[in-house]
Amino acid sequence: MNCLTNKSKWLLLMLLAFVLSACSSDKEETPPVAPMATGSSNELLVIFPVDQLGDSGYADEVMSGITSLRELNMNLGTDTLDVLFFMPLECNQMITEISEWLKEGENPFYGVPYKRRLLILADSYMLDWIEDFREDMRPNDEILVLRAVEEDVKPVAAALGLEGRLHALNISAAGSVRKFREFTDSMMVLYKDNIIDDVKPNYDQIPLFRIYHDTLYHYRDSLAEALAEVFPETELQTQTFLEEVGDALWSIEYEKPLIQVAYDMAEEMMKYFKNSSSGITYAVVDLGAANGGWDFYLLNVYGSVYTTLMLDATPSPFLNRMAITRKFGKAVDGWVKNWLQQPVGSMPVFEGHGTWDGYCVDDIDSRLKVLSDYRNSLQ
Repeated sequence: MNCLTNKSKWLLLMLLAFVLSACSSDKEETPPVAPMATGSSNELLVIFPVDQLGDSGYADEVMSGITSLRELNMNLGTDTLDVLFFMPLECNQMITEISEWLKEGENPFYGVPYKRRLLILADSYMLDWIEDFREDMRPNDEILVLRAVEEDVKPVAAALGLEGRLHALNISAAGSVRKFREFTDSMMVLYKDNIIDDVKPNYDQIPLFRIYHDTLYHYRDSLAEALAEVFPETELQTQTFLEEVGDALWSIEYEKPLIQVAYDMAEEMMKYFKNSSSGITYAVVDLGAANGGWDFYLLNVYGSVYTTLMLDATPSPFLNRMAITRKFGKAVDGWVKNWLQQPVGSMPVFEGHGTWDGYCVDDIDSRLKVLSDYRNSLQ
């Protein structure tokens, strides 16, 4: 009796054919093996200033660029770039963290060294840290410093042997300051034409609020320089709050958070100007995460006589608060993508942007239009 079914016969014949073909081959062949995944060959670490993430301004703008870069692998369908970011509690902690990161140098999931790494320092005062971790850097490691210019990084690069690997990226706000002068002039025209006659626009004195004094910190936003240029008749008064660069936003002098100090300062100054004959006053505010304190006062206290120009802030619907937004997120995103395409040491020492190329925007034009429309409506 034949115990094999037709199906079994076919299986047996196929097996026999496979064996015969293997035996007839003079050369043993092995099936191809897919290459083992090695993960990204590039790594990026971004260091944010103390207490600045969540500022609805500069730090959050940078973070938008980092978020875009973190989506790069998904968009390209490849492992191109691993992205890390960190905000320290204090500067000393951050120097230690950077050194440990530099010493590690391997993809933690695959145990394979990264071919290239980029450290982004999100503020220029961090340049002073580089000497402390320079010896831990590898030949293919590079550094990009934000809010810095060529004259900041070139001496450091020369002193530490980092020529071609230490870079600066900055965005100027000068163009927006010049438009701010147009706004103040338009307000004065309305006053002189008796269209607004209750208070006189006044820019004999313009206070500029900063976190640090310029002897401690090199401001590269062109804010003070442009104000001096377009308001030559004005006495600029700079008010600063912190005595040490990199400190958390807590004022030792006032014994309260800087955001509360900003609110109190706005309130105190408004009382002064309301009780004087100076009329509408202009203030320029650049307090990072503490901008929110000033904003809270302007938006919640009826009858403010301030017209405020705020640097690195989000737009506001209120006529008396104008914002300059520097698109550092877009700039960082573009810079890093270019870096990925270039060999080590080939990126420029300095890359600068401003209103001329759309990296610095503001809502001053919309205020000028409101004034123009108001004037036309009365004719």
